[in-house]
Amino acid sequence: MIRAPRRSLPALAAALLSGAGLLAPVAVAQQSHVDRLLPADTLFVVSVDDHASYSKGVEEMPLGKIMAEADVQAFLEKPKSMLTEAIGKLQSQIRTQEGFENFELSMEELTSGSYGRIFLALTHFAMPDPQAGQMFPDIGLVIGVEGKDGAPDWQALLKDVLARAAGNAGMQLGFQPAGAEGYEYEQLTGTPGEGPPVLMARSGNLQLFSLSHRSLQGVLDRASGKVVDGALAGAAAYRDSQKHIAIDDAGAIRLWMNAGMGVRTLAEGIKLAMAMEGETEHLPLVDKIVEKTGLLGIKGIASASHSASGVAVSRAYLGMDGEPKGLLALSPKEPIDLSLLDVVPKNATGVSIMQLDVAGIYDFMMDIVKTVDPNAHAEVNGMIQGFGMQIGGQETPLDLRNDIFANIGPQFAFVTPRSSNPMMPSFLLMLETKDAAKVIDGLRKLLDFGSQMSGGEFTTKVSSYKEHDIVQINVGAEMGMPVNPAFAIVGDYLTLSLNAGDLKRHIRNSLQPGESIHANEDFQRFYAKVPTDKHLAALSYTDVKKSVEDGYSSLVMALPMVTMAADFELPFEMALLPTQEKITQHLYGSLSYTVMDEQGAFTQSYSPIGGEALGLLVAGAACGGALFGVAKMEAVHSAEAPPPMVARVEESPNDQVRYDLSNLKAGVTIYKLQNGGLPSSLDQLLEPSDAYPQGCLGRDALPVDPWGNGYHYEPRGAGYALWSNGPNGANDRGAGDDILVEKK
Repeated sequence: MIRAPRRSLPALAAALLSGAGLLAPVAVAQQSHVDRLLPADTLFVVSVDDHASYSKGVEEMPLGKIMAEADVQAFLEKPKSMLTEAIGKLQSQIRTQEGFENFELSMEELTSGSYGRIFLALTHFAMPDPQAGQMFPDIGLVIGVEGKDGAPDWQALLKDVLARAAGNAGMQLGFQPAGAEGYEYEQLTGTPGEGPPVLMARSGNLQLFSLSHRSLQGVLDRASGKVVDGALAGAAAYRDSQKHIAIDDAGAIRLWMNAGMGVRTLAEGIKLAMAMEGETEHLPLVDKIVEKTGLLGIKGIASASHSASGVAVSRAYLGMDGEPKGLLALSPKEPIDLSLLDVVPKNATGVSIMQLDVAGIYDFMMDIVKTVDPNAHAEVNGMIQGFGMQIGGQETPLDLRNDIFANIGPQFAFVTPRSSNPMMPSFLLMLETKDAAKVIDGLRKLLDFGSQMSGGEFTTKVSSYKEHDIVQINVGAEMGMPVNPAFAIVGDYLTLSLNAGDLKRHIRNSLQPGESIHANEDFQRFYAKVPTDKHLAALSYTDVKKSVEDGYSSLVMALPMVTMAADFELPFEMALLPTQEKITQHLYGSLSYTVMDEQGAFTQSYSPIGGEALGLLVAGAACGGALFGVAKMEAVHSAEAPPPMVARVEESPNDQVRYDLSNLKAGVTIYKLQNGGLPSSLDQLLEPSDAYPQGCLGRDALPVDPWGNGYHYEPRGAGYALWSNGPNGANDRGAGDDILVEKK
């Protein structure tokens, strides 16, 4: 039997994500932390030590509170009901296959229980060694899931499905004992061809899945206490990163990446592929390019995120070893200029301030080209110089590198002004300029050249506003977008916008500053935590509530068109669509900042949305896939036996009845959620309450059908029935020509 899960949707999402092996952090009492199970040279791991604690934190987050709202639960009732029905139909279809006649799939069982440690790790990646008879790489992938309190036995489920599928396909798939001396684990056998081994093992409640004997044996050694040294927890770079992150929470989601080793492994893979293609003469180039990137100087990348009083607090650390080189040497040399916040209006939707060495990036790319092929470098240089002559002429050619790139930056700011029209893109990009005249002259030449090349499709004009020259770009009618690009020099910054009006407002605000974003309480809530005594490299703020409001408004406007165009039953009731206020009332702004020192870069962020959003997205995609699968299955069935065609009559009396019954059904659902039981009559839907001053139906009177009769309601068992007498006006209790909907 298929039963709807009793968990809240965020908790279900977290369980689904964890069951897939995608979530994981650090420790349960009297159990080894995940970082004590893995080797010191682990390439990558994402983990959680106590998933039950993580799930509890999800419920305190804004998304969890939104999902708990009665209106949202009412809206989700139909999708959940359709999903339950879809799973039931899929199970019936599966049971028609040989070997699956008694197959049982219960969502309640799959989402039952809780979890402790969960992790996905890549402990190593060893290249194939054909001389030793190893034709495939040794992929050190290992997944661990520690089930507790009645959680599913995922290994038993996998064995059952494989055994049934193998029998149906006439194969001998199965797991057989494969552990070497001192180890007990199983390996999948009967697969066609060769490839990495598929292994399973247990250590207490910890279920392990792996593609490598070496990885699995290493985890079993540490889980059993056979080996206690050489673990990731003792690696110097890892310990240093955890010291900087400093989140002591078993429910935190943690990530670690041995970046330097990862780069070396990738380089070796590229060299192996080149050697197999006979390009051995180019192998030294790989090492040269890797050296020039400077990425080998990264000791590691670590992050951790947890819920703290309803706020997703995340920290990330990139540790560097020695003097930065290559790309790492392009990091900002001076702190960002926070005085830019003074010209950001109080109600701005977002602002980001950072630094970027534009000329340095250009030089780095050209150096890489020169390293790969000196002849190609000379050719590219010649092309760029020729392009500059085409634009500026023989006497005053445009030098992209020195005239534009070297005069832009390193300070950048991206501001999103508050827009009254969510469909209209609105932003300001501010770039610090060293020689504004050169930059403007270069951009004008580029635009004029582009206009010539396009045959006059877009042109520029210069206008003056409060003693500032504004260059407006006419992009032509063919763009089909409500944009009016423009740029101007405002103070020391080249400021670009998709809307000339936004640019003018920015100029006016820079001359006569009003209330800045410092007066925004939502911004100040987390900005007060930003350190002022350190090298601040980046700062970003987003008004998440406003952003969701804009997106939700656009969605609500588009849904009626989707509803009218759809020729199938939508998985939701339009009448139950939650209000914008219900969706956004628990949201607030998100802020992050990055500080740098000689050891690396540290980023901290505060947000109303954490890892649970990814879990919800995965759960939603899985649900959508199930519904699509059933819809496709039913479509095939319908194609085999097409039903008689019924002409659609627009705005017919029956359409009105279905609309009224849908609204009444929505009112009954809200009443049930508010009062814990069904109403005894429809009149109770009109009774006001604190949560619904206009009653659960949201109107002053009950509707009547197109033939002048009232609608009928009757509790039936655990459900109820709603119906209209139909055209003949006689009450047949849902039979005859009555129009009936039932909720069982």
